[in-house]
Amino acid sequence: MNLEIEDIKSLKDQIEELVREKEKLSAVLSNLKEGIVVADPSDKILVVNEAASEFLNISTSELLRHSLRDFLEEDLKFFFAPLIQEKEISAQTVVQHENRILSFRAFFPKNQEGSLIAKGLVLRDITESQRVEELRKVFVANASHELRSPAAGLQALLDAFEVGGLENLESRTKFITMMSREVSRLNAIIQDLLDLSEMEREKEFAKEPLDIVKLFREWLSFYETRIKEKDLHLIINFYEERISLTASLTDIERLFRNLIENALKYSPTGGDLEIGLKVEKNQVLGWIKDSGIGIPEEHLSRIFERFYRVDKSRSRALGGTGLGLSIAKHAVERHGGKIWAESVENHGSTFYFTFPLIQSE
Repeated sequence: MNLEIEDIKSLKDQIEELVREKEKLSAVLSNLKEGIVVADPSDKILVVNEAASEFLNISTSELLRHSLRDFLEEDLKFFFAPLIQEKEISAQTVVQHENRILSFRAFFPKNQEGSLIAKGLVLRDITESQRVEELRKVFVANASHELRSPAAGLQALLDAFEVGGLENLESRTKFITMMSREVSRLNAIIQDLLDLSEMEREKEFAKEPLDIVKLFREWLSFYETRIKEKDLHLIINFYEERISLTASLTDIERLFRNLIENALKYSPTGGDLEIGLKVEKNQVLGWIKDSGIGIPEEHLSRIFERFYRVDKSRSRALGGTGLGLSIAKHAVERHGGKIWAESVENHGSTFYFTFPLIQSE
C-alpha cells in the first residue's frame, strides 16, 4: 500500500513538472517575434504560437483543429506543402502573404535512431525590413542621379576649356561662373547628404535650453536682403516674446533654414511670406507660409521623402537639392514633434511643425 501511494505521489510530481514545463514553453512561444508551427509526423498540427496565427491570418484554435493537409487548397499551401513533403528549407524563402512579406524555413528534427519526431515551420515578418531596403535602393539611385548632374556639368565645362574656352575674357568669366554654380550645387547636395546621415545615425544627441523666438528673429535677419530683392511682404506672428524648449540647436537651425529657403524659392515677387510661433497644448506650434505656386493634393503626402520633387525641372532650376524637406522632417521627428504641409494649388503652401515643450534628456 505504501508503495502504491509513493508511486501515485511520484506520478503526480511528474505530471506537475510536465505542466510547469508546458507553461514555460507556452510562455516562450508567446513572446517570440517569429511565428512557430509544429506538426507531428502524421501532419497533425500540435503547436501554433500567436505570431504564426497573426502572420498566417488564421486563428490558433482553427489551426490546432486540423492537419497540415487540410490547408492544401488554400493560400497556406505554399507554407505547409514543404512540411508535408518533408522538404527541408534551410535558406529563408520570401513570399507575399496578405499584406505582409514573410520569410520562412522548414525543419525536421529526428531522434537518435534517425526517425522523424516532428515537422516545424519558422516564420518571420520582414515587411518593414524589405520596405527599408527598397527605400535604401531608391535613395542610392536618386543620390547617384543627383550627384551625376552637376558632375556632368563640370565635365562638359572642362571639355569646353580644352577646345578653346579660355580664348577671351568673356568666355573665361562665363565658364568660371557656370563652374562655380555647379560646384556650389554639388557641395549643397553633399552637405545635405551628410546632415541626413548624421541625424539617422545618432541615437543620442545634445540638447540645450533654447529660446526659439529669439533664434528665429536672429536667423530671419540673414534673409532680409533676399526678402527685399523679391519685394516680399513679411508677416511675423510670434504670439509670445519668449518660448523656451530643450532641443538641438543644430536641428532647429536645419528646420528653419530649409523651410525658409523653400518658401523663398517658391514665393512670387511681391508675394506674402508669413512666419509664426505660439504655444498650444504643451507644445510649440510653428509655421512658415508662402503665397507661391502651391502643391497639388496628390503630392502632399510625399513631399518629405528624400529627393522627391513635385516639379523636377523647376526645383533644379531654383537650386534645390531635393533633400531640404526630408532634413526638416528628421529634425522635428527625432525630437518627438510632427511636421506637415497644407496647400492649395496656385494659392501657396503652409508648412507646420510642432515640438514638445518638455524634452527628455
